[in-house]
Amino acid sequence: MIYLARRNPSIEAEDWPRMWRSHAAYAAQILTLDARLSSLFYCARVLQVDGAPFDLPESARDYDGVAIVSSDTDEVPQVEMTPEVRAKIDQDELRVFSTYVPRFSFRCEEVLGHGGAPGRAAVIRFLVRKTGSAREAFLAHWSGRHAEIARRAADASGIVTRYVHDSLIEEPPPGYPFDGITETWFANTEDAVRSFADDALVPVAQDLTAFCDRERSVTLLTYVIHRWPRA
Repeated sequence: MIYLARRNPSIEAEDWPRMWRSHAAYAAQILTLDARLSSLFYCARVLQVDGAPFDLPESARDYDGVAIVSSDTDEVPQVEMTPEVRAKIDQDELRVFSTYVPRFSFRCEEVLGHGGAPGRAAVIRFLVRKTGSAREAFLAHWSGRHAEIARRAADASGIVTRYVHDSLIEEPPPGYPFDGITETWFANTEDAVRSFADDALVPVAQDLTAFCDRERSVTLLTYVIHRWPRA
């Protein structure tokens, strides 16, 4: 389960990671993590690099973070709640987010393309196919030619710790017309920032233009603010 979050508009962008962590702490007090859950990552958007705003043209500013909740089973982890607990969680979600979490969540199947464990930073892309192209054509290019280009680039770069395709297994919620999600992980934020200018990774960005609508797709440079398990 992956979600692409916007903060509650009353919260300043700089304060939002702290508020998001407070939501995790609150939920942990009243919920029991599903036994099928293998990992959870909260990844907040990087706002500044070396004291200056991070402002690359392709970096989205309309979203604030990405959560990645993983399970080793075919079933997406679900948390059973009483109506009273559900109401409390809903209320706290509205304290932190622009709307309820299910309205910006995606059920996916993860396909590992390179590497192993996630690092401390990630470039996460929510891809939209070109207008007029079939979803089947998008998926064929993405899982074939593009995946191979990305694997070779990750090997050549020396800084990519993990590369993943997340294929949607159900229709995305209204307002989120994405066809696929990629995670490119790095050991630290500095490596993630360098990746945007890394010659070895240029072919990946170039190939995206061949089958994606770059303007409607969303790219976020993120860093991990909360994870489970911690080790």
